[in-house]
Amino acid sequence: MNLLTVALSIATAAFACLQFQLPAALPTLQHSLLLTSGQTAWVLISWLLSATATTPLITRSGDVYGKARTLTWTLIIVAFGCLISALATSLEVLLLGRLIQGAGGAVLPLALSVVHEQAATNRRAVGHLTIAVPIGGAIGLIAAAPLLFWLGWPALFWLGAALHLIAAMLVATFARSDSNCAGGHINWLSAGLLALTCVPLLLSITEASSWGWGSLLQLTVLGASLGFGFCWVLLEARSRYPIIDFRLLRRSTVWIGGLLALLHGALAFGVWTLLPLIPQSSFASQAGITHSLLLMLAATAIAGWITSHHLTDWSLKGQLLLAALASLAGGVLFQYAPAAWFLLPGPAFFGIGQGIAAVTLQVLVLGASPGHQAGGVTGFLSISRTLGGTVGAALVTAIGITGNQASLDLKRGFMVCAGLACISALLPLALRSNQGAK
Repeated sequence: MNLLTVALSIATAAFACLQFQLPAALPTLQHSLLLTSGQTAWVLISWLLSATATTPLITRSGDVYGKARTLTWTLIIVAFGCLISALATSLEVLLLGRLIQGAGGAVLPLALSVVHEQAATNRRAVGHLTIAVPIGGAIGLIAAAPLLFWLGWPALFWLGAALHLIAAMLVATFARSDSNCAGGHINWLSAGLLALTCVPLLLSITEASSWGWGSLLQLTVLGASLGFGFCWVLLEARSRYPIIDFRLLRRSTVWIGGLLALLHGALAFGVWTLLPLIPQSSFASQAGITHSLLLMLAATAIAGWITSHHLTDWSLKGQLLLAALASLAGGVLFQYAPAAWFLLPGPAFFGIGQGIAAVTLQVLVLGASPGHQAGGVTGFLSISRTLGGTVGAALVTAIGITGNQASLDLKRGFMVCAGLACISALLPLALRSNQGAK
């Protein structure tokens, strides 16, 4: 692993560390700032909306102005957002910081783009960046408890600011000057229409439980999203400098990769939504559930990553099929989670599948795109996963969590996840057997 890959991995891990810490801090935040449950939820929702709106714009900026330079400034912007949140004494200031931190959604796509440009799409380098996400997340989860106990919730944001500034300095030091810029300019009207498409779409999903599924408000917001989306597609098709180049989407590897990212995002967020709600028993205590989450992270980071590096003789089609089947096995085993020993095999199989998919999807789409458009295509993959995650969490909540959260209801939710895994096993069949063989 060279110094550039180390710097990019630290940047990715810093982003993941902050994101995984915050859910653990929500109860403390709610008590400290005297928030309602609905207000507290916006600490996470605000970041999601901001990341969805800004990621395509930032990744396109990387293609135009230089990926390493854009990544460095993105890390500085996220650190600034963390400082604002750390100093917040009200919900409004806290949310302002979270909106600025939404720029962090572009950190992984930009880091992968730098690898694609400066390391010739080295699969091992891509694997190092991918594994940095769960490792950073695990560190964040472990560090959250002592930080909250001894220093309070602002310490999480102070730590996030420090880590992002360190990462920015490392990237600026070890990344070579960008020499493969696409040129042109940013189409701000297109970027605005894309934001107006994604933000209402996410709002209509995340707020569906409070607005009511099929309510007039939800349908109105969803209709506005579709209208803006139609205008955006028309503009992008005629734009000389599109935010997302539709010509790339004509390649089967790119659009299949986007759909698979959406499905695996729905799978991951669906399971993360359901797993903490497993009925507690003598085995599945709260501590047991927490350890299971960490085990799933470890399985994703270690088993999935190691497995993917032992499959280099396989075609990417075969690797994606294996990832889907492992995720399917995890989804089936999750349905029996209350039965003691099934709790651990479920996260293990699921983690392996998600770990393989995370590395393979990046290699698939990066291998199909020229270096000067790597930012746009990895941004597309990131947005697909975010949208899929939002849909997956809302879907399992609507179908799986009803009534008194009985075991049968959770099994229904995990059946949805298993169904998504089945669909994700069908899509790779559209790829040629030798496509992307490594």
